[in-house]
Amino acid sequence: MKTTNLAAWVGRYFDEYLIRQRRTSRHTVHSYRDCWKLFLGYCCRREGKTVDRLMVENAGVDAVNGFLDELTRERKNSASTSNLRLTAIQGFFRWLAMVEPQHLATCSLALCIPKANTKSKEVLYLEKEEIEALFAATDRKVRQGRRNYALLALMYNTGARVQEVLDLKICDVRLERPSLVKLVGKGDKERICVLWPETIEWIKEVCRDRGLGPDSTQYLFVNRHGQKMTRHGVRFLLRKAGEKALASCPSLKGKPLHPHIFRHTAAMHMLQAGLDLTTIQSILGHSSSETTNRYAKADLAMKKAALDKCEPLTQRPRPPAWKTNPEIMAFLESL
Repeated sequence: MKTTNLAAWVGRYFDEYLIRQRRTSRHTVHSYRDCWKLFLGYCCRREGKTVDRLMVENAGVDAVNGFLDELTRERKNSASTSNLRLTAIQGFFRWLAMVEPQHLATCSLALCIPKANTKSKEVLYLEKEEIEALFAATDRKVRQGRRNYALLALMYNTGARVQEVLDLKICDVRLERPSLVKLVGKGDKERICVLWPETIEWIKEVCRDRGLGPDSTQYLFVNRHGQKMTRHGVRFLLRKAGEKALASCPSLKGKPLHPHIFRHTAAMHMLQAGLDLTTIQSILGHSSSETTNRYAKADLAMKKAALDKCEPLTQRPRPPAWKTNPEIMAFLESL
């Protein structure tokens, strides 16, 4: 394919490489797609050309640096988001350098762009009384409230990412003992999580409300229109539950009630319950143990307990045993 047309190479990269050869997950494909839509739009404005007239050289190192600068200045993207965009762009150039060496110089310069430094964020999670207040604020007398309760229970039980839960179909949950759920995470990696009896009972309530059996292939959590719930919908119901729970649990004020905080909360509570990090990594579906280790670093209560076991260096030295034991002193005097 002897061409310098950028659009032709980008199309081949997505169709042949990402989708057919690598079988990249649809979430990653969509993320890369969104990045390239932004990047191609920037290149068109920069060069004053339509997208079909862009050449590979028009998307070189200067264009990539300019695009990253625009993300920070105009779109107010964080360093983490900019790094994700850069990863999507550099993935293309890494592939292009292998399949078409004539563009090696352009690709090499783009691949040399370093990622921005990012600050490690504090792991925010909910205490047990805060979780209980959120559950108590959910009205289980109505159908929508029972769905919300089951959704929150499943997220807390498994520590799953919100999209993993929303992608579940009823047939993905085993309602009989042993009760299990099959989750599909990043990279389409599957994992099995054990469910508590209470979680199963609420999922059964959702099925009964909708008149569906355990083998149904319909999505487990749908909105009032019968469509699959979205992350924005989950964020909305969490915010409403938080507003209602604030009266009984003032410590919720200022807490960021987004869906991912349930994942952090589940991980922290597993750690506090005594589960080892390897087991937590398996349950959460982390590909790297370094991601799981963040929770051990974040638990202040566990840090305090560990420090309490250590003797402070500034502690007043204890007197020798022979000074506090009158019997030994009497014995020595008798010698």
